[in-house]
Amino acid sequence: MVKTLTDLGEFKTGGVDKKIKQNERPVKLVNYMDVYRRKFIDDSINFMEVTASDNEISTAQIKIGDMLFTPSSETPYDIGHSAVVAKELPNTLFSYHLARLRFNEEYNNKIDLNFRAYFCNSREVLKQFEKMSVGATRYTISKGKFESIQVLIPESKSEQQKIAEILGTVDEDIAKTQEVIEATEKLKWGLMQQLFTREINQKNWKEINLTDCFNLPSKLSGIKQTEYKDIGEFPIFDQGQNYISGYSDKKDLVVNNVPAILFGDHTRIIKYIKTPFVLGADGTKVFWAKENINSDFLYYLVLNQNIPNTGYNRHFKFLKDKIVSIPLEIKEQKEIAEILSAVDEKISINKKLKAKLTLLKKGLMQDLLSGKVRI
Repeated sequence: MVKTLTDLGEFKTGGVDKKIKQNERPVKLVNYMDVYRRKFIDDSINFMEVTASDNEISTAQIKIGDMLFTPSSETPYDIGHSAVVAKELPNTLFSYHLARLRFNEEYNNKIDLNFRAYFCNSREVLKQFEKMSVGATRYTISKGKFESIQVLIPESKSEQQKIAEILGTVDEDIAKTQEVIEATEKLKWGLMQQLFTREINQKNWKEINLTDCFNLPSKLSGIKQTEYKDIGEFPIFDQGQNYISGYSDKKDLVVNNVPAILFGDHTRIIKYIKTPFVLGADGTKVFWAKENINSDFLYYLVLNQNIPNTGYNRHFKFLKDKIVSIPLEIKEQKEIAEILSAVDEKISINKKLKAKLTLLKKGLMQDLLSGKVRI
């Protein structure tokens, strides 16, 4: 069945602000990012604590089954994302940055609770939100247009439940994979702390200035997009975005197949450059490891320094002022790098798995929520 959102219930906007005021009662607040990042609103969330008037408490309280939407954003693509309130949350209100849909009695009985987390997040529904949004630096959608959005809902509640079960299973796999990624990244940072600060074999280690590990940075300054035509044979590595943004014929700027560390206007550390490329941002510099320093070891050593995310001149001064301990033998440097590279490989594998699962979910939502594939 095809319905508009206003057929399903009543929309409410104008929730509670994020302030604490005297003579108001303390409450918990569901914020924009709580909805944008999740499909279910429940007691696992660490809600912001604010205050609200008696009138706000009576009108902005959420209850199980309510759907919360994002009605504004810096881009039209982020408008209309929704989550369902999956548990009763006493004394919990929704933020003025959100909109609440409370189902009427008919559709509260007809639409499965878990299915509510998905049917409005289909590509077809989100496209409607994008088209109806208006703005320049910030996009919004009116309450009336919100209510006119059309949605497709299977009439069979058992079909709704099966769709939610399939998508929920993929969501669980994505969440578990993300947990593995985060745990492995935590392990990596812990290992770096141990390996670069340990007391073992101190007689084979020495203290040096961090910049003494590098050859002098190249004089390549990079090029702006306005300075090239997309006709050359050398890919332009856009350091700000970490992708190839075009092709250039500026041979004098080409770096060819070298282990390197790149720094740009904002701190980004790239492990290897294995293809000829042209720097695509002014202020980017390339550093090579000296002959007695293993390149992989140097990458992790620099990564472990928590370089401030500032302009090139500032973080180069940070490097100049930094004293580090390193193994004298390049063999030991290599062993340390291999340990950390193995952890990085596990992180990479799980990130690829998460990307595949996310793509799978996208395809399933397209098929199941559009009615192309019936359960």
